[in-house]
Amino acid sequence: MSKLVKPFRLPPMPSLSELVKLYKLRAIRQLSQNFLLDKNINDKIIRSAGIKKDSFVFEIGPGPGGLTRSAIEAGAKEIVVVEKDLRFMPGLQLLADAVTPTVNMKIFNGDAMTFPMGQHINRAYEVPWESDELPNANLIGNLPFNISTPLLFKLLLKVSDRNSVFACGRVPMTFLFQQEFGERMICPPGFKERSRVGIMTQAYCDVNIDFLIPNTAFVPPPKVNAACVTMIPLKKPRLKTKFEIVSKVVQAIFQFKNKNWIVGANTLYPKKYPEFLTRFNELCKVDQNKLPTDLDMIEIDQICSSYAQILDVFPELENYDHRISPHL
Repeated sequence: MSKLVKPFRLPPMPSLSELVKLYKLRAIRQLSQNFLLDKNINDKIIRSAGIKKDSFVFEIGPGPGGLTRSAIEAGAKEIVVVEKDLRFMPGLQLLADAVTPTVNMKIFNGDAMTFPMGQHINRAYEVPWESDELPNANLIGNLPFNISTPLLFKLLLKVSDRNSVFACGRVPMTFLFQQEFGERMICPPGFKERSRVGIMTQAYCDVNIDFLIPNTAFVPPPKVNAACVTMIPLKKPRLKTKFEIVSKVVQAIFQFKNKNWIVGANTLYPKKYPEFLTRFNELCKVDQNKLPTDLDMIEIDQICSSYAQILDVFPELENYDHRISPHL
């Protein structure tokens, strides 16, 4: 990890706690908001992210701006923040005004699930995808726990397609997740925590839990601890089939975690046409007595590849959903 340097000292301005009182901010439970006001922890997150001098930072959900301040102090030159809650705009604008022109800070009111991130990243930071060097750019955020899964999958799709923020290369991501969620992301085969989230994350990124944050560090404290997780996109994904097929197959086999993986895989094919499953069994040689949680990435890759080979001949099968369509 890069050593945290402080080439920029923030001018005198209200502390985070003072800012929360000044603008009468309170966390809204329905939005899964939990403020992290501890400067030492925010600094530690920025160190884990590897943010250094003259870097580009894209932050999702800055809230009162704790992580943003630490990123600026670490030397970030350009910062784009996307915040859905309008109540935080005055405080973020106060910070932006204070650091201009040394730091180019842009503030957008928007939803990270729909915000066009790729339109707001500086391509001057671009590094070829196959390079060992990573872009001097970072994607960070203290995410509301209720959007962790959909936002993670959205970002992994962008990694797979190498677009949006990742048009600049293998941009590292550092986020706060629930501890249990983070443990599922890194879980290897053979453990009950092995899940669709872990498979999909490990398929496209090297993932690591940097450290844990006790729930008492947040205001108000959530019921669970948090994990600071860093993901670095892989040069080549561990699962070679296109993202949409991988996602569909992994979702199918993990819908019955306590049954052999083939039980879930069977739902990929209409019962009305048993020849599909017969052909799949001919192509896929993975042990059908294994539980989904025991499958390694090589085996999952073979399962996905076998399904993709059938789609090459019958592409309409990709649209089949056993939950709503008993037949094609």
